[in-house]
Amino acid sequence: MIDDEPITMRLSDDAYRFAATFTTEISRTISKREEAEIAMLWQSAIQLNETMGGYDSLLITRLVQQLISHVSEQLNIDLTDDFSLFQGLLAHMPSAVFRFQNKITVHNPLSEDIRRQYPLLFMAIEKGLQEELNGHSLAIDEMAYIVLHFGSALEMRKEQIDIETLIICPTGFGASKMLSTRLTKDIPELTHHVVASMAEMQTVDWDQYDIVLSTVRLQHPPKAYLLVNPLLPQQDVHAVRRYIKEQLPVMMERKKYSATRDNEYAAVTQPFEQFISELDAILKAVHSLLDNLKVTTITAQQDYRQLVADMITAITPDLLTAQQTAIFEKVMWREKQGGLAIPNTTMALFHTRHAAVQQMTLTIVQTAQTYALQGMDANQWPVSTFILLLAPEHLSAAETEVVSTISALLIESTESTQIFSSGQERLIRPQIERALQKVIVNKTQRTDLE
Repeated sequence: MIDDEPITMRLSDDAYRFAATFTTEISRTISKREEAEIAMLWQSAIQLNETMGGYDSLLITRLVQQLISHVSEQLNIDLTDDFSLFQGLLAHMPSAVFRFQNKITVHNPLSEDIRRQYPLLFMAIEKGLQEELNGHSLAIDEMAYIVLHFGSALEMRKEQIDIETLIICPTGFGASKMLSTRLTKDIPELTHHVVASMAEMQTVDWDQYDIVLSTVRLQHPPKAYLLVNPLLPQQDVHAVRRYIKEQLPVMMERKKYSATRDNEYAAVTQPFEQFISELDAILKAVHSLLDNLKVTTITAQQDYRQLVADMITAITPDLLTAQQTAIFEKVMWREKQGGLAIPNTTMALFHTRHAAVQQMTLTIVQTAQTYALQGMDANQWPVSTFILLLAPEHLSAAETEVVSTISALLIESTESTQIFSSGQERLIRPQIERALQKVIVNKTQRTDLE
């Protein structure tokens, strides 16, 4: 649903033609306002699809990185290396930001349930978005979708750690056994259960356990515990889950969480052949980028469009002139949709996917001349480092991950930005190699793939 406020997006003739065709197909009369809304939604979908699946926008990348860092800091859980979370947010955030800018609302029927299940996440994400969006925030329904991405990442981490549980009852058997059985059924994340009687509880090291449950009220316990019914009714299930959610950062900090458990292999849920296929795709993409990495410096002065055209020609010598022209036009079309200069740097990232491109290529040209180009924030920025990233029309998820790594690397840190702006391959190549090696390592260590 779109609000009654005026549509500010400039709509193309193609968008209006689509809306008119759509109206004819559904055989019903709609208002001019509704026709404009359909045209706007179509045009936004086309624009998002044309920008490398949403992974090319460095402003979006920066927003995702900052949001993950903020939530990690708030919850004391390091999610900054979670590629699944990063990739999921990169895919979702362009649409979310677009809807925010154009006052398009979405309906999420699960918003309240999600908010109740992840109250801390909601607060952390809302605060992070307000900082990144100049005091503004997304609607509750929109934020709920983002919370699900983080919630999924946290759920995966809960499944990969052992939550040690101490169960106390008067005798150490009977009620405690019933409770243990119910815990296994209703709260499976409590993986290890140890039972102690009231007489034994003073000799047990409570600090070894993440949560202590008792079927009776205790006098002078060494630390906090939860009083539960041995049959574990729903209110007790909710209380235990709430405690786990609140204490999860402390549990993970204490355990110094790692992706794999000590002294045992992590469970692999992905079929082996699929894993090998995706790993092979990543390795091929990495080889392609590194083999086709070109870093040069030019002193001649020329129009920046001609410079970009010359870069495309140089990196695609086997293509026909018409194909090279088509790639150039698509790159320039992308620039018209929003500036490509990276704010607060001297770099601009020109990029596209095209059917004529067979391999990923990365070209970096340092110019003696400084060009005033429109930035991704709509402001003018001085540019003297032109980065051209070309990719095949169709990319797998693994290949897209490699591409997004390069985009993210440009703004990863001040040091990284300075390296890419240096025009020196001896500095740039090792920086890229380290980042791509991290992608490969993360792939071989991930256990959250289905």
